[in-house]
Amino acid sequence: MNDLTLITPPPGLSSADYSMIEQAVMETARGRWFLLEYARRQRAAETQRLTDAVDRLEAMMAGGPAATAEPQVTPQVTLQVAPQAERAPVAPAEANAALAERLSDIAWRLREDGADPALCTELEREAAGLRPSRVDGEVLAPRTTPPPLATPPWETTHDTAASDPARDPRAKALARLDGLPIVEKLALFC
Repeated sequence: MNDLTLITPPPGLSSADYSMIEQAVMETARGRWFLLEYARRQRAAETQRLTDAVDRLEAMMAGGPAATAEPQVTPQVTLQVAPQAERAPVAPAEANAALAERLSDIAWRLREDGADPALCTELEREAAGLRPSRVDGEVLAPRTTPPPLATPPWETTHDTAASDPARDPRAKALARLDGLPIVEKLALFC
């Protein structure tokens, strides 16, 4: 396992030590470059692992040869596969819904970490295609067209705000924030 992915600090180091090390590294241009490059490589590796996982899931759903093959174990990812006898039977619709939910969660996490938006959108479309439609308890084939993606609240437009900004309730809150001293504004983010 990669030692840089440890959650708990090594013995003798605390979170204050982490802050001091981070500050020392961030002081130089080379240190800042290193941290940015490390983050970029981690995102690329995570994206590759996710793409491989999606490929395996697609092959499994299609019943292809990769569905019966043993999963590849990398040093960073360990899969625990239960024997068939110990697995609880799961209906295909429930499995698809759980898989779709998991893919949606992964897409949002990747988007928050700064991954390629096109990849995240593609994952969400795939997840939407896995969600079954139900009519009177009967499971139908997955939708061929995904539902529209949810718009984050910060991107929504309100008719009230567009027609009359003075009537927008958010404007009052923002005006109140504008009147705060800079120290109090900064305290909101700490």
